[in-house]
Amino acid sequence: MTQLKFLSLNVRGLNSPQKRRIALTDLHRQGGDIVFLQETHFREDAAPSLQSRYYSQCFCSNYVVSKSRGVAILLARHISFTRVHQQLDPNGRFLFVKGTLGSQLVTFANIYLPNKGQCAAMRSILSKLDKFREGLLICGGDFNISLDSSREGVHPTPSVDDSLRGRFLTLLHHHQLVDGWRALNPTVKDYTFYSAAAHSYSRLDTFLIPHHQLHYLTKLKIASITWSDHAPVMMWVDFQATPPPHRTWRINESLLRDVVIRQNLHDSINQYFEENSTPDISLPTLWEAHKCVLRGNLIQIGAQRKREHRATLDDILQRIHDLETAHKACQSLDTFKDLTEQRAKLNSLLSQQAFKSLLLTKHTYYTQGNKCGRLLAHTLK
Repeated sequence: MTQLKFLSLNVRGLNSPQKRRIALTDLHRQGGDIVFLQETHFREDAAPSLQSRYYSQCFCSNYVVSKSRGVAILLARHISFTRVHQQLDPNGRFLFVKGTLGSQLVTFANIYLPNKGQCAAMRSILSKLDKFREGLLICGGDFNISLDSSREGVHPTPSVDDSLRGRFLTLLHHHQLVDGWRALNPTVKDYTFYSAAAHSYSRLDTFLIPHHQLHYLTKLKIASITWSDHAPVMMWVDFQATPPPHRTWRINESLLRDVVIRQNLHDSINQYFEENSTPDISLPTLWEAHKCVLRGNLIQIGAQRKREHRATLDDILQRIHDLETAHKACQSLDTFKDLTEQRAKLNSLLSQQAFKSLLLTKHTYYTQGNKCGRLLAHTLK
């Protein structure tokens, strides 16, 4: 068995190239193997690509009238998924994708319900899903309805309509679907959305699983709200063994811009040739072995820088988590102010990383855009 991590997040629009890069980088950082996105806000006739080096497969369902709604499913490059069929919604409310993951038949369903008439919309979508689905069903999304009663929310919770919630849960029960978060966390209180206008928390996002397939789930977790107005919901699912990902090393060119690193590499190369240039070692062997030594030094330096960057990011995320937990308990204005500052700090850090990545992309298109090379081959493909 192998374990895959699913992630569902309402992204509140991804039309900005910088925000798209922030989103893809953060989703990769969180380790999402298969990602469900809601509110992409792409127009059908002018939708940008959400593919990246890490997420090689992307399926989108966009609204044909305007830049609103929209859902997408991203799959990491190491996921051996073969699509068999997909069903799109012209209103951008749902997306069904069916295929084989390794040797197992699966169906992915990403749903974004409207703010009103949730039960009627969900009933129509589930009737279509029953005809489409085969194999293991993974259904996730933003259902725009509080999945916990008013007694389970943070006081006050004026937006919770227990009668609407009851009808929605009855509809799920009729289709034999179970709220995965509540099934694995029966006594835990946590939330995915904070309404600044109503000053209330609610849990609008979750994964739905058929009750006879709950044994595939191992864990569900709600992370902190960071650059979006919703918190990501993470789910770990056991699948039959899939082939391990194939990875190749590539030099990080940004390391060579550092004067200190270049000097250290220069010293290491000189030291290597002084210690290994002996008559019993042939020149081809000496030359090929020095590449391995140089690669090892670059991997070590890159790993150290990555650990430092990750430590800074983890410190901010932990601070956000602590402040968010405290705010859920007391809803202090001072705590909310500190929480907003930490989220702005995190957004600034992610924006800097996205800006560097965008500059590298522009440089690639400027230097290789009019040449017969890999860029042109990928574009034609």
